[in-house]
Amino acid sequence: MISLARIFYFSGTGNSLAIAKGLAGRLDARVCSIPAYLDDPYTIRDEVVGVVSPVHCTELPPIVEKFFRRFQLADTVQYLFTVVNAGSVAGDALGEAGNLVARRRFPHVEMTAGYEIFLPDGSIFFSTPPRKQQAMLASLDTELDRIARDVADRVHNEEHLTRNPLWMAGKKLGWPVLDKFFRVKERSVDPARCIGCGTCVQVCPAQCITLENRLPVFGEGCVSCFACAQWCPKQAVSLGRLRPQADKQYHNPRVTATEMEEAKLQR
Repeated sequence: MISLARIFYFSGTGNSLAIAKGLAGRLDARVCSIPAYLDDPYTIRDEVVGVVSPVHCTELPPIVEKFFRRFQLADTVQYLFTVVNAGSVAGDALGEAGNLVARRRFPHVEMTAGYEIFLPDGSIFFSTPPRKQQAMLASLDTELDRIARDVADRVHNEEHLTRNPLWMAGKKLGWPVLDKFFRVKERSVDPARCIGCGTCVQVCPAQCITLENRLPVFGEGCVSCFACAQWCPKQAVSLGRLRPQADKQYHNPRVTATEMEEAKLQR
């Protein structure tokens, strides 16, 4: 059992939080929110540091990129690993993480290992069929056991060292399409559907949603995680031209909205 370990995560659907929680339980580690760390950075001194991130448009979410560029590691850190999760294609996300760490030129540690886990898609565009969702979720514990054993044994791998030129070029198209065509940052709520439950406030990792007169108000700082739309029990939230129907919504069944709310403050 590892005595000093910390796992940072960023999550909208709850997939990354489920992975972080699962690994933390196996490694006696502390789970920490990436947005909370960026709000109040500190020098990380744990022997083992893990980073868990979703894949957005075949790349790391911008907020996770920012974390890799800014996090501070003490010379006590001996093992650094990253886990990325995607619905079907992990793209260049893992190689991007390894590259960002290499650029930091830490004298005492480099990215030691990288892993990919495939879980139901949270993109709205490419919803994972129910049967495939069940199979993915059923295999999660096996994947977590494998990664935890590697981390406990300080296994090195080279998964994070490979860059994919195709995905490196393709990722330049994803976010512009979402922003310019689908306008996903133009969030809105249908007052006829909204029941004022506040779930969107609970799950927003950037804490940029508030309730006024029982309706959500979308403030600055959106990180385009789609959590507000995916978790809304009445499908009242639209992301520009996108409003997921009930059969297209997904959030990880191992994580509750209350857990999302509590975990996003942990640093």
